[in-house]
Amino acid sequence: MLRIISFLIINSLSFNVLAASVSTLYVDDAASHSERAFEVKNTSDVVEYITLSVERRLNKQNGKFTTQPMTDLAQQEVLVSPAYFVLAPNSRQTVRITPLLEKGEQERLYYIAVNPKLPPTTSEQPQAALRMISAYKVLYLVRPKNPIINYSLNVIDTRLQLNNQGNTSVLLHRIYACPAKDSARKLCSQLQGERVMAGEVFTFDPLTTAAKGYWIEMQLAGQLKQEWVAIP
Repeated sequence: MLRIISFLIINSLSFNVLAASVSTLYVDDAASHSERAFEVKNTSDVVEYITLSVERRLNKQNGKFTTQPMTDLAQQEVLVSPAYFVLAPNSRQTVRITPLLEKGEQERLYYIAVNPKLPPTTSEQPQAALRMISAYKVLYLVRPKNPIINYSLNVIDTRLQLNNQGNTSVLLHRIYACPAKDSARKLCSQLQGERVMAGEVFTFDPLTTAAKGYWIEMQLAGQLKQEWVAIP
């Protein structure tokens, strides 16, 4: 009897699934200090209300990065337009990003939060409606006027460590812990990538498998590079 009641309750609810998506999760302002853009798409059959907000990413403290909301109009550093819009079913909207500060000596990173919302429930809709909502954060990177790449890779007790002493972030795209320098990638253990900001030191977790070193695929100021670091 309990199963029958549960089934009836579940089937009496209406499901509103928001299917908004973004064309990219990463926007790089490396080429020039100009306007950038991305698209927000609505692939559902319901109207979606989209709001956008900007947060500046700060350096990590105690292993975790923090963000600073750009809510004060007088202190805004990035403009997104439109910041609020309505998406009809199966439509799309271009969002433009305009930096308000000139490029400086240090790289700046921002998160543009894309938050979809359903319209208010009407009298024609069931009061008990399940709404599935997915929000996105687009990383917007403003590189320094004169990028300086200065980093060191070390191994401390088998743990890989990157010390970024430059003024631009280092993206560790892929990291492989391998039994030998010439090992095939399928024989290696892949670690999760990480973006290490200027002035940060990042240390990976200890290895759970035996390895002789790391193959690192990284991105430096938009350029790809591979490097081998042996475990002493």
